[in-house]
Amino acid sequence: MLMAIAFLPVRTVFMALKDATVCREIPEVMSLALYYKSTWLSGEYPPAMWNVHDTDIRTNNRVESWHSKLNKIVGRQHPNVHVLVNILREEQAQMEISLNRARLGARPPSRRRKYRELDERLMRLREMFRQGDMTTDEFLTSVRHIVHHH
Repeated sequence: MLMAIAFLPVRTVFMALKDATVCREIPEVMSLALYYKSTWLSGEYPPAMWNVHDTDIRTNNRVESWHSKLNKIVGRQHPNVHVLVNILREEQAQMEISLNRARLGARPPSRRRKYRELDERLMRLREMFRQGDMTTDEFLTSVRHIVHHH
């Protein structure tokens, strides 16, 4: 359930966590809830930083993809600084080309059908929740189901 909380509006995140920890008699649940609250709600990572309710970007896969690509280009664990600087300069040049193409109206690479469908299902759920057609628990359960089974 905690993973799905990121899909709620920021204003409802605190209440959802409170509702999710009604099993106060289970020490592990309370320990997890306290950690989550101190780190992800009121700690150094507030909900505005990680919440994906009003965004089309759900993951950091783009960053992970770039990092993987960079590691393949570098080809070794600890390159010297000159090699790394040259690789980063080449990457910057490629990014500038991509940005210029985008400014000129070039279409971005298409995403896989599987992820387009996942995003559409999540947008429908988000809209149903906004309209009051789902409770918070129904929304969280549905999001968890979609993300887990996709």
